[in-house]
Parts: sequence; structure tokens; C-alpha cells
Amino acid sequence: MARKRRGGLRLPDAPATLLVYRTATAWRSSVFSSGGGLLCGAVPDVSTPAEARAACTRTAEALTRLRLTVRWEADADGDSWTGTVTEAAPA
Repeated sequence: MARKRRGGLRLPDAPATLLVYRTATAWRSSVFSSGGGLLCGAVPDVSTPAEARAACTRTAEALTRLRLTVRWEADADGDSWTGTVTEAAPA
């Protein structure tokens, strides 16, 4: 029997770190919460790092119903970006 979700998927804690990285075929993202929660997935319909970072931020905001301010830093080759949440306020 399939389980029915109520109210949609949500992270129980505020996001602390966001990660966006490029694979051979697509961009992927991970959202790490302050309480140890983790959500990973594809970032659909983006082609640039800026679009991928914005999409990851929007996903984290939707999952937590918070407005986030994120400071992004690229790795040495520019294929992954780590975002540190510097502020989380009610949306």
C-alpha cells in the first residue's frame, strides 16, 4: 500500500549548507540542515552555475518556508559551489 504524504516534503530544521555540482549530464544539488537532515536531487532545466545556485536556493526556501541569504564559494575548477546560509528569516 502506498503511503500518502501530507503537506509536502519539508526539512525539519533550517538549512545550513547548500551544495551545487556539475555531473557529466546535469547539475545536482544537496541541502544540509542544521539538525543533520539532507536532501539531494537533480537541478532541472539549468545550464549555468548561477542558474543552478539560484534553483538550489529556491528549493531550500520552498522546503523550509524561510527566506535565505546564502554566501556561495566555488571550488578550484568551478564545477561545484558550496553555499553557507548566513541568514534565514520567515518568508
